[in-house]
Amino acid sequence: MEPSSASTDEKLPETVCSVSDKPSAMASQHTRRKASVTLVVDPAGDVILEPGGPDPESMKVSSWILGSCSKQLQRIVDEAEQATPKETPKRIWLLDDDAKALYVLCCILHGKATCFPWTDLPSTTLLEIVSLALKYGVLFAVSRQAE
Repeated sequence: MEPSSASTDEKLPETVCSVSDKPSAMASQHTRRKASVTLVVDPAGDVILEPGGPDPESMKVSSWILGSCSKQLQRIVDEAEQATPKETPKRIWLLDDDAKALYVLCCILHGKATCFPWTDLPSTTLLEIVSLALKYGVLFAVSRQAE
């Protein structure tokens, strides 16, 4: 079954990467979104993350930074590279992850944690950030930023 894209005719990859060995039902039944990147964490980034959640927004990040921070994230980047070796930038679907929390986590990992007001983040988002940090093995980086 070919999902349709109303905003673009550009062919997007069917790659779904997940931390677990078996992608979740939500990730395997992803819908295509517009090809544009809405959040730029790293302008020179070579990966576009496609998170889930109520307000999904794609974000451009550096695979080198993600991989150097986390073995789990490096594995996800490697899986995307193997699945679509000629595609640039790589699109990685992380539909189990909350978009806002993933954006904040990526900002922290890229050394740009001052780009948003911490005091304005709802407690649910802070919990999601900690949950993602545990999931991807980067809790130390997040805890260092909180100091």
